[in-house]
Amino acid sequence: MRHVLTTRSLRFELLLFSALVISACSERANVRGETPYAARYAVAKPAYVRHASAAAPAPTIAEVFVEPQFTAEQSSRGAEVYRSVCARCHASTQWSGGTFAVAWKDRRLSDFYDLVSTTMPQDNPSGLASQQYVDVTAYVLSLAGFAPGADALRADTAMTRHVRLTVPAAK
Repeated sequence: MRHVLTTRSLRFELLLFSALVISACSERANVRGETPYAARYAVAKPAYVRHASAAAPAPTIAEVFVEPQFTAEQSSRGAEVYRSVCARCHASTQWSGGTFAVAWKDRRLSDFYDLVSTTMPQDNPSGLASQQYVDVTAYVLSLAGFAPGADALRADTAMTRHVRLTVPAAK
């Protein structure tokens, strides 16, 4: 099996290496704040050479998640697209409450949008306009129980990554 080094994997390895070095040096610093020889040596030593038990877990950054934002106008436009394109294969009941919650619980809105926009419709993947995919996503969110608001949903992956699909409880 050949290992292909991508930019993403390189960044991850550098981040992991930095975290390991920082944790090793901070553990080895003496009372006066000086870094002893062994800690300086650990900096030059690659992370994969050091023993795994000496490695501290990589620091995590807390993510902030928000509720999905879409307008009622987007939802109604999405309903029209859904009826003309999606309803051939998908019943609208598969997006309501519990059914949607089981399939998409705590996943990101970007996962849903990416799946729909790259694989649907089945006979013409990615065949709709970007705005049509956004509108259909808004319609599905409304079927799932999310309330429309004043802010429009956009096909912005950076924005939709920070939206968790935690289905609201039935009222």
